Amino acid sequence: MIPEDVIAEVKRRADIGEVIGRSVKLKRVGRNLVGLCPFHTEKSPSFNVRPDDGFFYCFGCKAAGDVVEFLVRTTGRGFLDVITDLAAQTGVDIPKVALDPEEEARQKEKKRVLRALELAQMFFRTRLSSEAGQGARAYLAELRKIDEDTADRFGLGWGGAADDGLVTFLKEQGVAVDDGVAAGVLGRSERGPYDFFRHRVTIPIRGARGEVVSFQGRIFGERAVDGQGRKRPKYVNGPQTAVYDKSAVLYGLFEAQPALKQGKPAVLVEGPLDAIAVHRAGLPSAVAPCGTGLTTRHVDELRRRTERVVLCMDQDAAGKEAASRALLMMLQAGLDVGLASLPDKDPDAMVAAGRAEELKGLLTGAPAALDALVARARVAATGGVRARVAALDALLPFLAAPQRELVRVEAVRAAARAFSEDEAVIAAEVDKRGRRLLAERVRGSGSAKAARAPSAPPPTAAKPQPAAVSAVARVAAPRSPPSPPFSEPEVLLVEALLMHPQLAARCGVLAPALKNAELRSFMERLVELLVRFHDEDPRAVLARVPLSPNGRVRGVLLTVQQAGGFSRPDAYLSEATAARVVEDAILSLDRRTLELRLGELQARMAEADAAADHGERKRLLAEQAALVEAVRALGSGREPPTARPVLQVAGVATVAADRGAPPSPGSEVAPSGELAESMDDGPLDPPEPPWAGEPDDDPFAV
Repeated sequence: MIPEDVIAEVKRRADIGEVIGRSVKLKRVGRNLVGLCPFHTEKSPSFNVRPDDGFFYCFGCKAAGDVVEFLVRTTGRGFLDVITDLAAQTGVDIPKVALDPEEEARQKEKKRVLRALELAQMFFRTRLSSEAGQGARAYLAELRKIDEDTADRFGLGWGGAADDGLVTFLKEQGVAVDDGVAAGVLGRSERGPYDFFRHRVTIPIRGARGEVVSFQGRIFGERAVDGQGRKRPKYVNGPQTAVYDKSAVLYGLFEAQPALKQGKPAVLVEGPLDAIAVHRAGLPSAVAPCGTGLTTRHVDELRRRTERVVLCMDQDAAGKEAASRALLMMLQAGLDVGLASLPDKDPDAMVAAGRAEELKGLLTGAPAALDALVARARVAATGGVRARVAALDALLPFLAAPQRELVRVEAVRAAARAFSEDEAVIAAEVDKRGRRLLAERVRGSGSAKAARAPSAPPPTAAKPQPAAVSAVARVAAPRSPPSPPFSEPEVLLVEALLMHPQLAARCGVLAPALKNAELRSFMERLVELLVRFHDEDPRAVLARVPLSPNGRVRGVLLTVQQAGGFSRPDAYLSEATAARVVEDAILSLDRRTLELRLGELQARMAEADAAADHGERKRLLAEQAALVEAVRALGSGREPPTARPVLQVAGVATVAADRGAPPSPGSEVAPSGELAESMDDGPLDPPEPPWAGEPDDDPFAV
């Protein structure tokens, strides 16, 4: 093991900005470096690197870590490989430290187990391509419609027809039987060791670095029935080992990582062959549990890599029950879940029937899970009062499950509209029975950890968070002369950041160009604190920003508070509208920057004329033409920002008019001490950019 102080010294010496800058184009903004995130697709930079503190954070996909974590995630190499290379680059000597006996024994066991698994995979692959493997190849090609390229890509194999073929092979390679048993590829009986996956097609399960950690085996042909005419289990799964924990490992996660890093949704299916089928349909982000139900650890693995999951379980009774439990767990974890309903039994059956394009369409077009459930419940609520009550009862745990309060409130509202019921009545039922049903359903999933988790608060109960808001008004910088008044667009920009402070992440390039010093200071400080305290709720971070007692930002804050904005931020100014305000301001900045450059070119062309430098004038004319085209492109389809205030973007003027005009530039708002209203303290998702969801976009395309 490498001592912790040596690891810390390597990280301290490594220039995280320089290391990340080798693969990501970064621009310095104040103390931060900003750029496009390498872990998901984006057009507006939300990836921040803080060299002074040695870490990175993306406001879009929530990726975070230090220089070692960045290299592990982007290169796929192991921690020890990365830290060893960085130590060599930074001149840090790594001492050889003796492990304690127990840890040394564990490390040696893992190495032996991994070697046995690697050799087993070699054996299975060789058996599949041998003459004896013709039946297995025919099963894959004719019944599963899996061609050789797919079999090679996913490492499919065959366990062989002998009871001890792998036993003999491992012995020839110097692997002890005990190690084969420990790896889960050999079994033991009264007659001695035997091949655990004999007569079965083998599917390797890989760890985070691509190493084989276990297998699943599928029986086929005449061996599906034993000598007494009894059906053998279709699937057998490798046991828990020193390198494999089925409650934490998802099949296909290694293969799906490139797509997930680009921001593609994960597709959760029931088993490995279904995951392979979804990959074959052109959606390379499919994963599946390995011989167990979905656990909270599986959900954590998904949440670390994506914000959206499309749930697509088998359409039989067991599959629907598994889908219900999985959906509840993912909603509790705050994931955005889509729910796909297939006309056939499962994805594998659809692809085998030549309906891969249909499958892809169903998955890419999967509706939001809660919307789909409300619609299904409404259809089921026919036939009288009892049917309506039963349909609503079935819906209650799903209405109680979402982690974010706003999502719960909106789900209750949608159910009330669908059933023409009073919203308060359904909210009370969710609070009274829904939370209890949710806990029972989660316990039924076998996840003790999830069952012990505190249940969600009722949809209608706004959790008080006075510190998050009142601290913004309370923490104040020393008194200073009144700052220049805000323009109407600047007021709306401040409101957007107060309602949805996470949007400040997109303002890194905007802040330095702002003319109003108070607004610039507020925005820069907010961005800096959001990066530093990236693991906190953005609204809690907002409370750390000091405000001048007689400043304009505080005046806007108090006006919003008096209008009840902090109790219902999305009702006062929706996140999507606030995002458009910020994006429009950035576009306005880009245009002004180009126009200033055009002015500089005019002066330089005059100088070139005076010096009769025709070559320079020709070059400047070409640059001028390119800049003019760029200015036109920015204004394409929109009125030029310089011809109208930023306030007039689509939809924003209406919102502003509905809630009343912003405070007049010269007005003073009397301090009111502690703010009475509180903001929702639920975790906030990044805003949906204006260009998201264009018709030609394929959200799964790599």
